[in-house]
Amino acid sequence: MERRWTGISAKTFREVAPVHDPSAAGRTARDTRTAASTVKGVRSLCLYARISQVTDGTTNTIMIGEVVGPLCLWQDWGYQSWGTMAHPINYRNEEFIAGTLSRGDANACIGFRSRHEGGAFFTMADGSVHFLSENIDGNLYRNLGDKADGNPVDGFGG
Repeated sequence: MERRWTGISAKTFREVAPVHDPSAAGRTARDTRTAASTVKGVRSLCLYARISQVTDGTTNTIMIGEVVGPLCLWQDWGYQSWGTMAHPINYRNEEFIAGTLSRGDANACIGFRSRHEGGAFFTMADGSVHFLSENIDGNLYRNLGDKADGNPVDGFGG
């Protein structure tokens, strides 16, 4: 069963994961660097936020999420393992595991995922580790991934 969130546009996708910008094709990582303050997450390709930039609080901000590299070529590179929160946790996992969806389909595979039943592990900016349900509210999930949006993360329990 495919789960989709409504209201996710290409613009939202680029804002959540700015390193996966189709307009950057052919440019090097150095060419696509932007100020760390413009990146929504704690980490992006070649960019790392300072703790002072995590204004939502380190307890309420995801720093690292679980991925399954063998299911996604984009996450199976030793130097560039990243994901986006534009897709729900474990998005289309069954298709990847069955081999019916291409490991190279970046649009579908670069979300956070695991082989655990019902969710994946995430490390917050304070170092704590939490198992987040694949049924987490989409807005709450994206708010946890943004270091400085000021949105509430009620119900997270971090």
